[in-house]
Amino acid sequence: MDIALQHIYTGHSDAVYSLERGLEEHIFYSGSADDFVGSWDIRTGTFNKPLIKASGSIYSLLVSPSNNMAYIGQRGGFLNQVDLTRSVPPRTLMAHQGDLFALAKDRIRHRLITGGGDGYMRFWDAENLKHIISFRLSKTNVRCLAISPDQQLIAAGSSDHIIRIFDLDSLEQLFVLEGHQNSVFSILWQDNNRLISGGRDALIKVWDKTDEWQESLSINAHLYTVNHLERSPGGQYIASASRDKTVKIWDAATMTLQKVLDRPKFDAAHTHSVNRVLWIDDQTLLTAGDDKRILCWQIV
Repeated sequence: MDIALQHIYTGHSDAVYSLERGLEEHIFYSGSADDFVGSWDIRTGTFNKPLIKASGSIYSLLVSPSNNMAYIGQRGGFLNQVDLTRSVPPRTLMAHQGDLFALAKDRIRHRLITGGGDGYMRFWDAENLKHIISFRLSKTNVRCLAISPDQQLIAAGSSDHIIRIFDLDSLEQLFVLEGHQNSVFSILWQDNNRLISGGRDALIKVWDKTDEWQESLSINAHLYTVNHLERSPGGQYIASASRDKTVKIWDAATMTLQKVLDRPKFDAAHTHSVNRVLWIDDQTLLTAGDDKRILCWQIV
């Protein structure tokens, strides 16, 4: 695999924690500890006007094309809803008694799901943000949420080292996956019967379901926390971001390492923790971190 750095996006004044695609193919958003959600043009590397100035660090972003809304999770548990097509004031509410780390959208049932530092997973009406129901999953943080491709299950990873899987129709807890040795920071669904998770233990784990869920592979993937995992749109690659300042690209079918994006191999690679990755297409990967920068990598 050959890869080259295409753009460096600068403009944030503090760590970048979140990345999300916009409604238009050439736009993406970034959330930072400088309290801004930035809007960027992928093609030119230029900064557009900020989407919002929040009241605290931005830990999570979600764009919903079905209703043209952006949802923003902040330090202190605040949740913002921003209409991306109409000039109306953002809706803001206190969603958690702790930082709002995770957002997911249930497209079939039109619900927003949030996970926070108070240990709760909460369900909201995606249009009016009316609270529906809450579940206390842990005495510690709910760090990540992921919905299965068929929109039937949601997986929640927590700082108690556990992944819990719920049925989205009945909201019944179906499975508990234990295997990580520290906080679970990221979950992705490879298909409806396979989960991949990463955590503060620096491990990437693969989980497969037949009748029950079983751990099928554990990889010593990084030196420090695996902050985020994301699969490329075509399903060929998985990218992992880590506190060890590296991004790694894996073959999604075999979980064999394909490329490491770090210094000194790449002079402009990240100098601090890499917090988030975002595939724009199968050849274009965005990475963001504590060095306040967003990098655009091109597979060539």
